[in-house]
Amino acid sequence: MANEIIGRQEGLLALGEFLDAVPVSRPALVFEGEAGIGKTVLWQEGVRLARERGFRVLTARATQSELQVAFATIGDLLASVIEEALPQLAPIQRRALEVALLIREHDGPPPEARLLAAALLSVVHACAQEEPLVIALDDVQWVDTTSAEILRFMVRRMAGERIGVLATVRGRPAKLPIELDRAFAGVRRFPVEQLSVAAIHRLLWGRLGLTLPRPVLTRVHETAGGNPFFALEVGRALVERTIRADGADVPLPESLRAVVAERLSALPARVQETLVAVAALATPSVTPAGAADTGRG
Repeated sequence: MANEIIGRQEGLLALGEFLDAVPVSRPALVFEGEAGIGKTVLWQEGVRLARERGFRVLTARATQSELQVAFATIGDLLASVIEEALPQLAPIQRRALEVALLIREHDGPPPEARLLAAALLSVVHACAQEEPLVIALDDVQWVDTTSAEILRFMVRRMAGERIGVLATVRGRPAKLPIELDRAFAGVRRFPVEQLSVAAIHRLLWGRLGLTLPRPVLTRVHETAGGNPFFALEVGRALVERTIRADGADVPLPESLRAVVAERLSALPARVQETLVAVAALATPSVTPAGAADTGRG
């Protein structure tokens, strides 16, 4: 059961309908919901199924730490096709893309967004000529500003192509990032809801080998709010407490905050101090985090 997708039958059906539509109607499917609810699991399954069908898939997984890194998402998206794509581009587009992706040195001003967008669109057109194409973007709310501008230009100009966009977004924003809701008349926003008590039971058994009495299972479900990621964290805390208690009665963590506090208290003091410093940053990233750690050496 380690790789089984539990309690997401409607989401899997939505994926099937999306993939059926890719060759004919330029669909977009956006999984939305809170952190840890299972959006990325469905997204990964969509990527797998698309490849299984013989589609070309371009993927990018945006992160908050790279929000200020120029062209980070575009670089990820093109990583698997850049070598074959560059020779097919017009020289001016090729140079612009090489500079943006740090393949070529450049002393002048950065390439214009419009030129880069045209280059990306040319790559996408070429990919879609060979087989249906899925552009898969995970955590699209964290797409860096420069990439977002280019993607907005591109998605508005993909009419008539055998292309679909599969994305995930945190929360349920009124407007989708990169104007997906404006670029696609038939965009489907699929809310990923909490799992049922029965699904949480299957998850804990399948991932942790943990079977709980119904009252305890219900409390785990309530504590985690039906969120599979949080439920697994509570489950792991129960397993660890059981080991420490050597079979004695094991108390259930009072809340997710208690689980997190317990995890943090087990870390070395230096790591805890670094985490405190990082938590105080307005925009955490690898560079200041490393500086904070070094400063505490």
